[in-house]
Amino acid sequence: MMLGRCCICERSVQLIDLKGFDASNGTTLWEYGVAGTYCLHYGAGKFSAIKHDSTAAANKYGIVAQPNVFFEIPPRIGGSLPAIIAETLSLVAIDPTDGTETASVALEDWYTEIDNNTANSLRMWNARIGGAGIGSAIGLSGGNVAFGGHIEPAVVWDDRTDNNATKSYRLLPHTQSEGKVYFLTKTNRQTITVDYNDTAAEIVTAFEAVGDVTSATATGGPWPLVAIELTVTWAAATGDIQGIKRDARATVGTPPSTASRPVMSAAFVVNASAGTLRSTLGHRLGRGDNVAISNLMPASGPPGSVTLTPAILGGSQGMVAADSDLVAVLSDQNETIECWDASGTGANGWSRSWARLLNAPVVAFSKTTSLQCQNAVISVSVARQAYNGTTYAGATIPTSSGTPSHWDNDRITTSTTGTERLAAHVAEDGDASYRWCTVPRRLSTGQTFWFQGIEQSDNTIDLALGVSRLFGVSATTLYGLSTGSTAVGSATPVAWPTTNVLTTGTLAGSLATFRRLVYYWPGTWFKADTEFRFTFFPGGGSSQSTAWMAWPGSAAGITSALTTLFGENTEGVYNNISIWIGGTPPALDNADFSELMQNIDIRFAVRPQADNPFGHVPQEFITTQSRIEVRYAETVNQGNMTAWSNTDATVVWSRDYGDVTDPITSQTRIVAPWQAWYSGDYVWAAGGPVNAEL
Repeated sequence: MMLGRCCICERSVQLIDLKGFDASNGTTLWEYGVAGTYCLHYGAGKFSAIKHDSTAAANKYGIVAQPNVFFEIPPRIGGSLPAIIAETLSLVAIDPTDGTETASVALEDWYTEIDNNTANSLRMWNARIGGAGIGSAIGLSGGNVAFGGHIEPAVVWDDRTDNNATKSYRLLPHTQSEGKVYFLTKTNRQTITVDYNDTAAEIVTAFEAVGDVTSATATGGPWPLVAIELTVTWAAATGDIQGIKRDARATVGTPPSTASRPVMSAAFVVNASAGTLRSTLGHRLGRGDNVAISNLMPASGPPGSVTLTPAILGGSQGMVAADSDLVAVLSDQNETIECWDASGTGANGWSRSWARLLNAPVVAFSKTTSLQCQNAVISVSVARQAYNGTTYAGATIPTSSGTPSHWDNDRITTSTTGTERLAAHVAEDGDASYRWCTVPRRLSTGQTFWFQGIEQSDNTIDLALGVSRLFGVSATTLYGLSTGSTAVGSATPVAWPTTNVLTTGTLAGSLATFRRLVYYWPGTWFKADTEFRFTFFPGGGSSQSTAWMAWPGSAAGITSALTTLFGENTEGVYNNISIWIGGTPPALDNADFSELMQNIDIRFAVRPQADNPFGHVPQEFITTQSRIEVRYAETVNQGNMTAWSNTDATVVWSRDYGDVTDPITSQTRIVAPWQAWYSGDYVWAAGGPVNAEL
């Protein structure tokens, strides 16, 4: 996890990276920064974030454990080693209504590594938070903060300037959940072995058991959550701790059913008022034999039964806060959806309330669906298929019971191949649910829809938004991260990046054959001032284009323009141009988008240009090189954050999160938010540092 600053921050202009907006119109209400790993606490009571002091000087030397291999200190130069780390991090609380910082506490023993060349390059030294699919931090309802990841065992020297036989160390708090930690002595390279949760007395015993140590004393602890102050008198004046390592995995289970799992935590909780470690969640997710689990989906879905195994899958692919300090977790490999109580204390202090086997076909992490909890209900999407004769695409699960209710989204294919088969999200507000997906969907008519999001409310309202991620809904409005621009295209034609698929075949009773082009739309919504046309490129000849058509256009208008370009044949069996021959496209509630955006499907009756007595379309023109061009292009979404009406998808407001200006080149670029939230009267967004508005 990086916490640092880039060159654009070396200036006097204030930069911010968290904003609060008026949910009704998108205006900026307040700004805060610069910090990182923002999280909104469940119930919207406050934001928490990690803030650093980039001006702090390195004042400590230490080494941090590596798995299985000793991390060793370099040779001393002139009896000392330069300081390389400093405690620069604090946990701050931010009022979500006005952006004021209401509390700040030092993160005890969270060190940052400070590059010797610049004080602006900072990174966490012993903490490893975040990762693929894991939110770096979540705000628990009780006010504390849970981080996905772990903190490594580490040693910090009180003094690195002498070679006296007696030396003092601080063994830092860490989040190892089982296994052992090992210290390497300098004089004779002896190994000192301790348990991850040893007391101060037990660590003294372990050190005094090796010949390189004359005596030792220790206070504090117990590990892993509380630091231990250790003083060692070495047998030689140059004696020292030379290196530290830890176990990578631990063996679990009862023979013959044994396995191994990582020893470091999957997540841990920090006390928000003290900045100290409170509890850890070990790598104990999955079909563990400590709590019986059953299928998430009705039983006919694979694998059909639940076999308990040692809990070895470990970390989460998703983690969200719920009510009463509960946390919803989607485990590695999509195997389980689980609910954990994070209110406990101590190593492995989390307790699992319930777990469900995610018995749905999942191919890879890339097809993992997102997870969320609102109103004490967890939402998860699955691959759409039939379970016990009924088709489902997801489930909602009350945190209190773990008993799922199942839902469907008929815009997702039941096909077992391709990426179009997964829903992406469910957002709940009261009794309404909105479901969306950002991947192709194949309908019963044969068309494959490829726009970025079909929104549904209980299968009664279909909305095409061009959204890349929906993050909130109210009774009237949908809020999402979008694609758009305030720029207006020029009169120069621009080829739009459709994906074109060509098929060919015969036409009964005709001299012509057919060539069929489907133009898969990439998901951009235009305003009505935009114009479009089709352009064709015959081999070795000049291109030909239809007349410009006004957006959004229609199948009838496109048919007319193509017929005007190529003419109608005189054979009288099939029209030269036929559109939507696979069936009429389904109606969507928002009408101001083009037929093109429903992946227009055009059949051309064709003949070779040199043998074309009835005037069919010259087949040389109908290839995948054909393209759709636009001019005066203007997107409906005018920024990377948008609010839409949930009845007709009209844009309520749309804006960019912010921009940043390079102080050297004076060039300004738009910055998109990394994440966003909605609740009540507010929308919030966090991202990279941007210019202040207020």
